Amino acid sequence: MTVFVDGITDYGDVARSRGLRSTRWAHLTANTPEELHRFAAGIGLNRRWFQNADNVRWHYDVTPGRRAAALKAGAREIDRRGLADLMTARRAAGLIGSGWTDGQTLTLNSTVAAVEARTTGQGAPWAVAAVDGPTGPAECHVFPATYRQCGALLVAGAQLSVAGRVDTRKNPPVVTAMEITLWADAPPATPSAPASAKPAAPAPEVVPLAAPIFGNANGWADVMKRAGEVCQCSGQCGATHRATGGRCDARHGAYAGKGCPPIRLEAAPEDPTVPEHIAARMTADQLMAWCAKCRAGAVNKAKGPTRGKKAPPPQSDALFEIEPPSPTGTPTL
Repeated sequence: MTVFVDGITDYGDVARSRGLRSTRWAHLTANTPEELHRFAAGIGLNRRWFQNADNVRWHYDVTPGRRAAALKAGAREIDRRGLADLMTARRAAGLIGSGWTDGQTLTLNSTVAAVEARTTGQGAPWAVAAVDGPTGPAECHVFPATYRQCGALLVAGAQLSVAGRVDTRKNPPVVTAMEITLWADAPPATPSAPASAKPAAPAPEVVPLAAPIFGNANGWADVMKRAGEVCQCSGQCGATHRATGGRCDARHGAYAGKGCPPIRLEAAPEDPTVPEHIAARMTADQLMAWCAKCRAGAVNKAKGPTRGKKAPPPQSDALFEIEPPSPTGTPTL
């Protein structure tokens, strides 16, 4: 463990204007945030006093007494030049106070603080979720491809595991989600609110293996409850489903075959031609449960004849048509 502490600086009026109890402070830092937090806890520093978690200047501010305790516990003295060199090395490595490096692939276990629904220029839904990183806030960007698979899990208060890639160039850092699942070993949630706050609405049910492609994420569970967690296709895909009574029997979470992931039902409109930007605003009672196979079949069926096949000739809607030739040989209108 290598921990550093610089010399004492008197910040005078700046410290007094901020209401600090001391004007004389030093900076305590280390090679990694984890080392620093362990050391700081050992000399009695509160984790809430950690500074600049969203950039390379992460540190604890310490008073002369705490500085002396840090030196006694094994911290190394460093001058301003050495501190600047340390910041430069961190910047080159992209090591911010969260302990992440730029481009790193990781799995983040966190509680969702808020979700903002967005739409691409082509009308595809995606979302930005505010989450708690190891040492501060972070943003989770869930783009359309991932949102189609995991969007139903993105509700405020949900405890999730997010696998993705980190971009530390943003403030706060951004995790681009590649997969989202429920946080299996999440601690019990203990939200706090001011006494004057209104009671919060009941949290929506978070369903594992959810994969909605349309509609409000909060309504996914309502669609599945109404459908009995079974695909509601009754021939819209082009199949008769005769062997299962005229309705597809694909059940959410059921075994899908060796080497295949469990079946994941989707919440989408019955009409596969409804554009995504319109369907994304539909309520639960306007959606139905689909398995991926039936949904794909319905979409292909709605597209009409495939390339290479001739479409049937259009029916004439003309007000006037040419009649057969008259006995004189001249066509009449």
